[in-house]
Amino acid sequence: MSVIQQGVQSFYNGDKVLKFGHSKQIKSMQGVMDLQSLTNWYEEDPERRHLGMMSFYGQMTKVNYGIFPDLLKDRSIIEVGSDGKFTYDVPIYEDKACTTTRDTSDQAYPGKDGTYFKIALSEAFMPGDVLTYDSLYGDDIMVTEEEVKQTGDGFEHVVQFVSQDKDSYFPAEFLASGVEYTKINHAIFGEYGTNYSSVELPDTSSYFRCEFQLGSDRGVELYLSGKAQQTFSGAAASADTLKYLSRLEEKIANWGDTALLGQMKPGTKSIDPKSVKLATTAEVLIRAELDRLSANAGLFQKPGKIDGSHGSAMFNEGLWHQARRGKIIPYSRRGGMTTSHIKEAVEYLYKDNPLPPNEREITFKCGSEMEYNFYEIFKDVANAQLESIKQSASGILPGGDGQMPKGLITGPIDNMEVNLARYGKVHIPGVGKVSVEVDYSLDYIADIAHVDRLSRGMNPYKKSHTTYSAIIWDATSQMYSNNKTLPNNATLIEDGNDKASVYMVKPEGELVISGYENGRYNPYKSSEILSSVKQRGNSFWAYSGVSYWMSDPSRVVMIELKPSARKGYN
Repeated sequence: MSVIQQGVQSFYNGDKVLKFGHSKQIKSMQGVMDLQSLTNWYEEDPERRHLGMMSFYGQMTKVNYGIFPDLLKDRSIIEVGSDGKFTYDVPIYEDKACTTTRDTSDQAYPGKDGTYFKIALSEAFMPGDVLTYDSLYGDDIMVTEEEVKQTGDGFEHVVQFVSQDKDSYFPAEFLASGVEYTKINHAIFGEYGTNYSSVELPDTSSYFRCEFQLGSDRGVELYLSGKAQQTFSGAAASADTLKYLSRLEEKIANWGDTALLGQMKPGTKSIDPKSVKLATTAEVLIRAELDRLSANAGLFQKPGKIDGSHGSAMFNEGLWHQARRGKIIPYSRRGGMTTSHIKEAVEYLYKDNPLPPNEREITFKCGSEMEYNFYEIFKDVANAQLESIKQSASGILPGGDGQMPKGLITGPIDNMEVNLARYGKVHIPGVGKVSVEVDYSLDYIADIAHVDRLSRGMNPYKKSHTTYSAIIWDATSQMYSNNKTLPNNATLIEDGNDKASVYMVKPEGELVISGYENGRYNPYKSSEILSSVKQRGNSFWAYSGVSYWMSDPSRVVMIELKPSARKGYN
């Protein structure tokens, strides 16, 4: 069988696209009985099949889908009901300072010669508590046994000035409203005193209750007239499909109008011929285009709502803009990230975790140019540590035999080859053990979402400025990760990841809804064509409504170039 196949790479994910070809040539292939829509194939395992197809889309169309495949792979997916809404609570923990709530500075010579005076505070204290506005250089006051009166704006205390000089007095300006006080001591009155201080409990947390509403569905369709499908001529297609048809022509000219899909035999790299199914090339390309739009919108869409004659178009905020509310650490020139930037990121990462630096392990996702920056730092840190060991009394590396690593230098002595040698994971003193993982989607952000050529910067190989960025998507300490709860009115998919910081949100049911609208033409049969429209042609359509939701933007840490350093080399 002759099948045209140019530039198409197979992928191994349980299922794969075998080949593309023309339907007349493929019909005689063993194991293929009839043309079947991808919809039936998807229904067997929607998320897994979609992930497999998306892997192929990336190879076929050279499109990067960002974090979309990762969310499918990790099963970080939640579903919402028909209204597309769910609510979630964002806790706000505030350490509220104790301050004066009312101005009582009109008292003359407060506290002179042991006299009583009044102060209004936002918290109630016990008799014998010693308070001050400045522990280093300020004056102290003590709460007396007089009753603490609760007023509409706080608590009125009767106090005395703590001093050995009877002629001195408390400075009245510190009785004005808004002065912060703290408890530094307590005194029991005499041998039989029963006045004890109390424990200052943390303030209860308050919450913001937020509502998320899934935005409008997005859809792609393609109508081809019978003449266009027979000759693949753009002039024969209806006007609103000309642009997309021109792209379709190129693919079909190389690959044919039909795609073959099948399953791998367990433990082999061969295909089970009985599993082979067919779909149209147009259908595959339309699904790829729909996924491209979903990936773009999920990352870079600005939020908004626009009213139209048939209803409203709603847009959810993209993940990139949500992440900008996290911890941003800028540096001023390409290759200029230092250990101090890494330390700042890691200290933020572990701010609520008492784990000592020598037990920390941190992995950054970064662009390929930032990877070089990390490896330069790793080299300097590792070489400094090795030099210190060499200068020790033994001069022997722990766990080593002092010989050259095997495979570092190969070839004959007169034509030797030095292979790549680098430190992949290094312990940075005071920071922890640091490693990196390259995320190539950061290299070409400008290709995922359109960026003007002057704004993307002058970077090697037309990369985006984000190739110099490093990201930690979830800065939550592991010891607290199991405290996470899902939002109200949302359901995690079966076997889903309930500890993720980023989720794909979709309506209940299939990830993609699709179908055919058949007219009085069918490229696969010439008689008994079931049609719903009178025109000679048919169309395929697909739509979905997915978006990304970040449960807590404060978990994100980014190290990135300053805006002033992005457009040109410094």
